[in-house]
Order: sequence, then C-alpha cells, then structure tokens
Amino acid sequence: MVANLAAQAGSAQVREYTVFSNNNKSLNISGGFIDLVLFQSILDTSVRVSSTIADTGYRDTAESSAIFEQDDLNLTAGEKIHLQLEDAYGKLLSFKDDTQLRVQQVSNLDENANKSIFSLHLYSKESIDNELVDTRLNKRYDGRISDSVNQILKDTLKTPKDVFIDSTINHFSFLGNTEKPFYKLAWLGPKSVPDIPNSVGKLAGYFFFETPDGFHFRSIDKLFTQTPKRNLIYNNTPFLPDGYNGKIISYSFSSQVNLDSTLKSGALTKPILKTFNPFDHSYNEEKTFSDTDRLQSDYMGGIAPPEIATDLDLWNKATQISTRWRPIGVLPPSPDAIENEDWPIDDIVRQATTRYNNLFNTRLNIVIPGDFSINAGDILNCNFPEISSRASKIISNKNSGNYLVIDVAHRITKENCYTSINLVRESIYKK
Repeated sequence: MVANLAAQAGSAQVREYTVFSNNNKSLNISGGFIDLVLFQSILDTSVRVSSTIADTGYRDTAESSAIFEQDDLNLTAGEKIHLQLEDAYGKLLSFKDDTQLRVQQVSNLDENANKSIFSLHLYSKESIDNELVDTRLNKRYDGRISDSVNQILKDTLKTPKDVFIDSTINHFSFLGNTEKPFYKLAWLGPKSVPDIPNSVGKLAGYFFFETPDGFHFRSIDKLFTQTPKRNLIYNNTPFLPDGYNGKIISYSFSSQVNLDSTLKSGALTKPILKTFNPFDHSYNEEKTFSDTDRLQSDYMGGIAPPEIATDLDLWNKATQISTRWRPIGVLPPSPDAIENEDWPIDDIVRQATTRYNNLFNTRLNIVIPGDFSINAGDILNCNFPEISSRASKIISNKNSGNYLVIDVAHRITKENCYTSINLVRESIYKK
C-alpha cells in the first residue's frame, strides 16, 4: 500500500439513524454510533451497512438522538431502519420508506454493567422478499432478456426502487422453475448480449447488483463506455492539478495476471465445446470461439490486453472443455418468437465466461476522502506517477487510465470519512 501524506481525510455526518423496533417503538440512535460502513458491490444483490453502536444506559427523552438502552428496543432481526448520510460535498444518501433497510443481524461485541457495544448489520428489504415463496418465479418467460429482467423486478419482486437495465439484443425463453428472483437474475447475466451493433459473437456478460440508486442489470461492455465519474490523481504535493477533482490517499495493485488461473479458466484461449442432441443422437465438438475481436475494441478500459507467452501461441490453443446437453423439445418455441432468429446461446455463455475471467486481469484498491457519489459500476479515471529518477514525474501510461468500480465501502467515524474502492480492468495501458 502506497500512502499519500499530502492528502487529507474527508468528513461526513449521520443525519438520521432511526430504528423501528418489532415491539412498536422507534428511536433515532445516531447519537450512539461509533462507526458505520456502507458497502456495495457489483457482485452483490444488496446494499449493506454494518455499524457499531454504544449503549451506556443514558436516557434523555427530550432528545431523540440520545444514547439509549438497548433493552427498551429489544432488537432481534428484521427491524426497519431509516438512515440518512451526508458527505462533505453535500451528497445525501437516504434510505427511507421505499428504500428502507432491514436488520439482518445484531451482534454483541462487548457488554458490562456500565455499557454495551454491539453491531447492527443491515441489508435491503428486497433481500427478505427474495426468500418468500410468494415471489418465486413460476411462469415461462419469452422475448428479450432485458424485458424478462424488468418483469421479474417489477411484477414479481415488486420493488418500488428505480431499476437500470441495459437493453439486450438477444431473445431467450426459459422457465422460472420456482426459483428465487435474485438467483435467476444472476443466472441470466452470462446469457445476455448488449444491444450494440455487431455484438453477437463478440460481446456478452451482465452483472446484477444494487446501489443506493436502485437495482442494476448492466452490460460489462456498456459500463466501460461511461464517462469517468471522477478524475483522480496520486501525487506528493498538497495541490490538486487542473483537470482533476479528487486526490488518492493510498493505493495498491493487489493482483495482476496469473498464468495458471488464466489457463485453468480458458480466459485467453479457445475453449472446446462438446454438445449432445438427444433428439437425433448427434454429437458435436467445436473450437471456433475466440475472444480476440472483442479485445481489439473499446470495451476494456484501455488500449491493449496483457501479452501472455506469445511464443507459445496460446490464443489458438484450448485449455478448457465445456459440455452441454441440448434441450431439444424440452421448451417449445414461443408463439411470438421472431422468425429465423437464432441466438447461439452456447457461444454467448462461453463469451460471457471469458469476459468475466478477463475483467479481473488488473486489480486496484484506492482510498480517497469520503465521496458518496461513487457507486459500484462507475468508471473512475485514476492517474499515478511513473516510477523514474526524473525530478519531474509524469503520468504512468501502464497503471493510469479508466477502471471499473467493483466494490465501494464508505467508512464513517466521529472524526472522519474514507471511501475505499476496489477497481478492475483487463487492459494494462491507458487510452
């Protein structure tokens, strides 16, 4: 971890932290919080909050924010929470009413006769709804995958939150099989192709996740076409250069390409697909898939993928075998299916699997002053100095550039606020 001693911590305030207990009592406990972490990830279906609360037994009925007696609220699990947080830039995150949070678990950390310190772990209400039998998927879905995703979120899960869905170009028929909505939405991600010209056979792979803004079903490739939300820089001076709107306090590159993992996943090779058709008993084996065309496009955050053992010609060799039983006759075509429309689902899934694996070629963690406007799925432009003996440092073309936000953790204490961000991209050179 490289630290920037010239950068300063941010600040934030807990405007409201109201607990609506299961015994019909409510109290704003913002005066009792010690620290709070708001976490979101492109790999998670819920926004999550973990907070440490101190209960000293002090009571002041005139002040709703007074430190309270835990026994009065009798906290167990499932309690409704209203939470409002504001950073130093004036960005307000509000989890109230339709965006309410729920207590997932209460953990006692320390307790004696004078005080009790415990943690509240919170998640979205939809995480509870997802487990109900009433929200299980028990119908057939046809048409564009993006339309099916919207039906699942709005008609079945009935979320009142905003949903952000990148339109898919491919149609796909499937059965709900009484499965949970979140599971099915994640299952549809590798089968989805973004509505981009000439994308079939080149682009595939979606993520389903939640941010404070709502639920997202987003194409990896479209995420990389976003304009960077922040231009950040790491330097050892107290000044912020022109063209930047934030400083990096510390950073670390935790992982680069691992050849062994790459070979096992088939990420940079041509995987073999073996299929069996139970209708005519035909067997087929093919090795026609290649990820080279996509890697030459503008959907990976930089200009070039890492070169791996080029003298061994790994691009044209196979290290993975996929097998598939073709469900011929299991699910008849939809009555409204488009004529002569053939979506190669096997190739799409293989393309998406490769996309997921290559996405994490370069991993970066940065810490910046608290900034609540940054969400999972955003693009950040991060710039680092080139390692050299020159007195005047220049920006490194290898490590600098656009990165995709995978995880965001906003940590708030009484004194300061930091935002820790995990970012990835598959290229190693900036545009």
